Amino acid sequence: MATAANNGTPLVSIGLPVFNGENYLHQAIGSVIEQTFTNWELIISDNGSTDLTPAICRHYQDRDNRIRYHRLDKNYGASLNYNRTFALSAGPYFKWLAHDDMMAPENIAKALEVMENHDDIVLCGCQKKSMDAEGQIIRHYLFEELQLTNDDPAQRFKQLLKVFRHFRYGDFVFGLHRREQLRDTNLIGPYAGADVILLFELILKGKFYVIDEPLFFRRIHPGISMSLNNNNRGGILQSKNPGKFYYKSFAEVAKWFDPRGKARQFPHFVWLKVFIQSINRDIPRRSERISLYLSSYKWTIRSFYKYLTGTFRRKMVGRIKLRVKIILNQYFGYNFEYE
Repeated sequence: MATAANNGTPLVSIGLPVFNGENYLHQAIGSVIEQTFTNWELIISDNGSTDLTPAICRHYQDRDNRIRYHRLDKNYGASLNYNRTFALSAGPYFKWLAHDDMMAPENIAKALEVMENHDDIVLCGCQKKSMDAEGQIIRHYLFEELQLTNDDPAQRFKQLLKVFRHFRYGDFVFGLHRREQLRDTNLIGPYAGADVILLFELILKGKFYVIDEPLFFRRIHPGISMSLNNNNRGGILQSKNPGKFYYKSFAEVAKWFDPRGKARQFPHFVWLKVFIQSINRDIPRRSERISLYLSSYKWTIRSFYKYLTGTFRRKMVGRIKLRVKIILNQYFGYNFEYE
C-alpha cells in the first residue's frame, strides 16, 4: 500500500466542517490523530463559531502540523463549509468527518488498502455503529446494500435507486473518496438529501465497497444538525422523552445547508435534474440513458408522493401544534410538554 503521494503532499485529506462544535470536537479530532495511517492532513473549516470551537482547533493546530484551521467570518451554511474543506485539501484521497462523529484507528488504513488495490472503486465505506450523546452504542449498521460492485454503471445506478427507497444511508458519503471522481460532481448541494444525491453521482463513476467491520461511529443526539430540537427557543418546550428528537423538514434542512438560499420544501425535482445531468455526463449509450431517465422519473415521483402524503403532512400538523403551544407559553404562561 502506498504511504505518500507522488508530489509530496499527504495521501489522504480529511475535511472537518464545524459550527459551534465544542461539545464533541475534541473526540472527533482525537480519532483522526489516533489513525494507524499517518500520512494525512486534516482541514478544519469553521463556519464562524461563537463557542470554544476556535480555541479547540488552534490548540490542535499548534501541536500537529498536519492540522490546518480555517475560519469564516460568519455562518455561510453547511453546504459551503463542507465543500470548502474539499477545495482547501490536496490529497488524491478525501473523506469528510463531522465534528460529532468518530473513526476507529484503522478506518483510513483499511479503506486506503481497498482503494489502492482496486482502481474501479470510487468510494470505500464500512459498517457503522450509531451512538448516543454519551457515546453508548445504539445500533449496528452493516451497509450490505451499498456493496455495489457490478461492472455496469447503469445497473449500479438502478441498484442504488432500490437502496434509497428510504433515505437511510446518506452518511455513507463519509467514506473514503477518490479526489478525481469527487471533483467531477456537484459535491454537497444546498438542499435536503444532498448527501444521497452525491452518492448517485458517484455510482455512475465507479463502484462502492463496504469494509466488513464497524470502523465509523455516528453520534445521534438532540443537538444533531438534522434535529428540530437544536432550534428550540431557549428550552421553552421540554420533551417527555429526553432521548427522542424530531427531524427538520426539507425546507429547514435547506436553510441549514444555505441560510441565504431557497428554503426548498420539495427538493425532489432538483434531485431529478442532477440525475439527468449525471446520466448525460457519464453514460455514453443512448439506450442506457433513456432507461435510466425512466427509472429516475419513477423514483422521483414515488419519493415526492410519499413525502407529500406522509412526512410533509405530519410535519405541517406538528408545526401548527408546536406554534400554538409556544404562543400559549409566551403569552399565557402555560408550560407544555411535547411527545
